[in-house]
Amino acid sequence: MKAFRALIKKELRFYFQSPIAYIILAAFLSVTGYMFYIYAGLLSIPGTPGIISVMRFFFGGTWLFWVLLLMIPPSITMRLFSEEYKTGTIEIIKTSPVKSWHVILSKIAGGYIFFLFLWLPTFSYVLIVALFGKPDMGPVICSYIGTSLAGLMLISIGVFTSSLSKNQLVSYTLAIAVSFIFLTIGVMEDFVSDADWKAVISFLSLPNNFANFPIGIIDLESVVYFISFSWFFTLLTFISYNMKGTNE
Repeated sequence: MKAFRALIKKELRFYFQSPIAYIILAAFLSVTGYMFYIYAGLLSIPGTPGIISVMRFFFGGTWLFWVLLLMIPPSITMRLFSEEYKTGTIEIIKTSPVKSWHVILSKIAGGYIFFLFLWLPTFSYVLIVALFGKPDMGPVICSYIGTSLAGLMLISIGVFTSSLSKNQLVSYTLAIAVSFIFLTIGVMEDFVSDADWKAVISFLSLPNNFANFPIGIIDLESVVYFISFSWFFTLLTFISYNMKGTNE
């Protein structure tokens, strides 16, 4: 476990010591700040819903939220394996006395912790909302839980695609492509008449599985969905990593 913790620390050091990480953070906060500013402005319009509607808009209420989930995780993960392959440091890792699972899970953990870190400042938006009313915190908390679960799945996708190429741009593009499928496959329901296929498409849709969280419902089936696909892409990463040689 010491080796595993050391690997996680190595990944986190890169994020918090790299200017690229702070560029990602600045871009993320700029977009989320703009989103909150626009949604909060709706409160000044007579007849708008209660104060909690601001956070409902914020979490999946518009396409901006999904663009964030599409663009940010790949930008976090694109270098994780690609940079190791490009610089040749992967050979050092493969000949060191650490297991493949430790290497893979440390990269997922590092990327996921940084993803969660990006969302920490958005708690200030909740505090601002609370200053002007008494929002129902249940849906807000569930929204953060749903976002963290979706983030885990998308980070896992990004780590997998990073393990496929030493080119970070290729890894980034592949991660967006795979994530885009899960984010948009739900629109196919309108073009399918077979009930079984509709059920399959609905199950695969990330937005469909996320939808209950902003209304304060933690659906066990959706939790299983996010965790299962996270492990599925982790397994694919394990296969990809070991196809290039194993250190076990």
